[in-house]
Amino acid sequence: MTRARRSRSWGRGRVALAVGMLLGASALAGCTAAGFLAKAVYEAGDHMVYAEYQGLAGHDFAVLVHADQVLRATDTTLVTKITNGVTRMLSQPDVGATGVVPGPFVLEFQYANPSWTSWSYERLADEFTVSRLVVIDLYSYRLNEPGNRHVWDGRAGARVSVYEREMGSEEFAYSGEVVVHFPDGTGFTRNELQEQVVAANLQDRLIQRISWLMYDHEEANVITY
Repeated sequence: MTRARRSRSWGRGRVALAVGMLLGASALAGCTAAGFLAKAVYEAGDHMVYAEYQGLAGHDFAVLVHADQVLRATDTTLVTKITNGVTRMLSQPDVGATGVVPGPFVLEFQYANPSWTSWSYERLADEFTVSRLVVIDLYSYRLNEPGNRHVWDGRAGARVSVYEREMGSEEFAYSGEVVVHFPDGTGFTRNELQEQVVAANLQDRLIQRISWLMYDHEEANVITY
């Protein structure tokens, strides 16, 4: 082979190699773009989540919220907001309950009977004439980092239980736990978020998570709380 032929052959090889590398890079970029697109589509979507407890369907119920004095002092409206919020969400047709005791009626009863926490669940169910009691024990609630009132770090936790009247015992038919937070990031100060915004979002998340335990619902594929 002459030098000219060798040169042309080597040149064609270099072009083919370059084209191959370019096509490979394009394919890789395409795969990457497709991956990003698939991820974005997934994150924007939602999916069905089935209830952990489905026993409210076909029954009437009342929602009872308990919080100790320390938590009530943190926010004097906390029990009222959780009681009314969960009662409202569980009154939706998707739950399938046949009746519900209005939140304000339950709160009025609790105020008039401060010793209600010592009552048996059977007695409470009879008092409200319901077959189900949704009992929410708020065991933690804060808006700030511990010892730092200037930085928001909202956290709330609750034990959620259901008493079924027909069981004939004081045992719960269901028990679960919910923990939520707000804001989603760290380092947010009072200059960036107002206290009522932090409290409202934290409470809304708690109400939603508690209620979601009781009925099938669609939930975002990616949820921060």
